[in-house]
Amino acid sequence: MSLRTKLATLLLTLSVLAVVSCQTSRRAAGTAPAEEMPDAFSSVMNRDWVLSEIRTTLETVTLDRVMLAERFGPIFTMRFDDTLVSGTAAPNTYRGPYMLADYQAITIGPLGTTRMATSVQPDELTENGFINYMYNVFMWNLAEENMVLELHTTADDGTETVLVFVLL
Repeated sequence: MSLRTKLATLLLTLSVLAVVSCQTSRRAAGTAPAEEMPDAFSSVMNRDWVLSEIRTTLETVTLDRVMLAERFGPIFTMRFDDTLVSGTAAPNTYRGPYMLADYQAITIGPLGTTRMATSVQPDELTENGFINYMYNVFMWNLAEENMVLELHTTADDGTETVLVFVLL
């Protein structure tokens, strides 16, 4: 085998090892699809959640779910399966991947949505506002005996916000 062939083989081997090492360190850091972390997220998955509150350090906005259902139907809903999150914003549906990590970290997106036009949106939160919150989610937490799901996110201005979901 020539020196050139040996060098090419060595470089190829090192490249493969570098790729495998990156993937292994990513897993070691705790990033994984939900199906690889079933114990930590199983109480959230395959359940229908609906937004009930939006909390910031300055205020808490409680959504009137009865009024919203009468005027708009089931909006601001969410459901996680093994690899995707989906639901209804206002009025469009959305769907996209999510990834879990250590310490209840989560990333959501990119999200695909339907494109129905609407002339009226809820006063408390627009559809675009909801989708933007979803893109910025960075942590999840279960509270009140797994009956409340809190998604920690940030508003466009950087304000930390907690979206509080209850079971539908």
